[in-house]
Amino acid sequence: MQSDFCRALLDAEADVPLSLAEPVSFDREERFNVYRNNVLSSLIEALQQSFPVVSALVSPETFVNLAAKFITQSPPRSAYLFEYGDRFPEFLAGRTELEAYPFIPEVAALEYAILRSTHAADAVPANELLVALAADPSALAAARFKFAPSVKLLSFGAATASIWAAHQSESRSFDAIDASQPEWVMLSRPGFSVEVDIVAPAEFSFISALHEGLSVEAALSKVGEEINLSACFQRLLVRHVLVGIRTGQC
Repeated sequence: MQSDFCRALLDAEADVPLSLAEPVSFDREERFNVYRNNVLSSLIEALQQSFPVVSALVSPETFVNLAAKFITQSPPRSAYLFEYGDRFPEFLAGRTELEAYPFIPEVAALEYAILRSTHAADAVPANELLVALAADPSALAAARFKFAPSVKLLSFGAATASIWAAHQSESRSFDAIDASQPEWVMLSRPGFSVEVDIVAPAEFSFISALHEGLSVEAALSKVGEEINLSACFQRLLVRHVLVGIRTGQC
């Protein structure tokens, strides 16, 4: 009964569930449709709030249609609406009408990652410990780090972050963006809002290796090319990325 009710509730084409047949009411279908429309509208609105750039890219009208289809296929699995949409990027990647715009699913993935970073747990940065550690090169080389829960590392096959960033400005200039260029992104939350940093491939590889638990020395060897280590750690300091440090042998 419950599963039938949920399916009918999220499918505008579905009939009123037979389980609602009693007591008989002449306006039973009308009342159920009002309830169904309210639920669908709330879920569509939640997706619009979570994916505003995707909505702008495909047009608000198209977004509503896509969102309604997605809701039917992938109903919420959590009572918290801010968590809804984890499967939306995958859904968009499977839409034939968006094949000419491969960056749209990636923008959706970025927007959802920003959402999760926004709601991640707080953590106290270990900036003072890192500054002190920098005075001892051997200790720094052996150090491993704990990252803040808000940190997300994402690689994209298109200029996803640049397209997203252009939509954060009222001028919205896309002239300088080559959408075909890949980008490597680090999300962090040093304050109340999430910062989106586009980083060089080597720096991304290094930070990713640290995030996996490798020591500084092991991470550098994994990158296989020189990076500006001072500038990288300066970024990690400013963004309050590191919240714990463990020293020891590599």
